[in-house]
Amino acid sequence: MLFVAALCLGAAARADVPEDSVPPASSFDSGPATTTEPLPTGLVTGTATDDASGIDSVTITFISLAPGRVRTAEADLSCDADHRLCAFSTPAPNVPGAYEVSAEATDRAHNVESSGPSMTVLVL
Repeated sequence: MLFVAALCLGAAARADVPEDSVPPASSFDSGPATTTEPLPTGLVTGTATDDASGIDSVTITFISLAPGRVRTAEADLSCDADHRLCAFSTPAPNVPGAYEVSAEATDRAHNVESSGPSMTVLVL
């Protein structure tokens, strides 16, 4: 008699999510990666894509260039029907200063972007 055991690590697979082992990608709309720019609208915006399972979330991290301030926020998403393409936005910190901003997208199969985009912004 042969017994087969399976060990599942991490979150359980969802029946409605296609098999996917490729992480998503994201980019900022607010300029090139090395630009320092004022944010008059108060929003950091961008896009995230995933051709297989679709985007689940985008996390934005603001690290103050003056030591001591780090803020992480889950971005608001506006996605197409299958979440393959999503626009994201999140408010910038309300404390003036320069910040290193990075994005990290996660798809619906729980793959996480390994090295998302980053840029420096100036909050006035």
